[in-house]
Amino acid sequence: MATASDFEFTTVWELPAPVERVWDELLDVDAWPTWWRGFERVDFVRDGDAHGVGNVRDLVTRGRLPYRLHYRVEVVRVEPLRLIEARSTGELEGVGRWTTEPTDRGTRAVYLWQVRTTNRLLRALSPIARGTLTRNHDQVMEWGREGILARLGVPAAS
Repeated sequence: MATASDFEFTTVWELPAPVERVWDELLDVDAWPTWWRGFERVDFVRDGDAHGVGNVRDLVTRGRLPYRLHYRVEVVRVEPLRLIEARSTGELEGVGRWTTEPTDRGTRAVYLWQVRTTNRLLRALSPIARGTLTRNHDQVMEWGREGILARLGVPAAS
């Protein structure tokens, strides 16, 4: 049964770059703070296999609102150039899934984030501030879109 602190977000990025380039950027979580505003820290915990399954990182993220979220992400499934699935624990518990597919104009990257916050303040605020918390998430994802476009050498207006 879903609660007020359960969220499901879907983000779609249409990126004018080959899927291989987009894939490499998404898989390199350690580099995210260099190009993705909102990701303040990524701390190494453990490497996984050759495809990244088993990679574990501790993340600290912050949007426009005055709070940070601390959580651990473990890659649990990879289908090269197609799917990255990770489980999160800590202040965000759930599953995140990137899928990538080539398009006529480059790559469509879709992120599905099914998550529950364990942060006491956010759990308390979720029933009355759901829209604000959703917009905060959307802003972080927009910063990611802008950042990956810059990383790929493409103007953000594309």
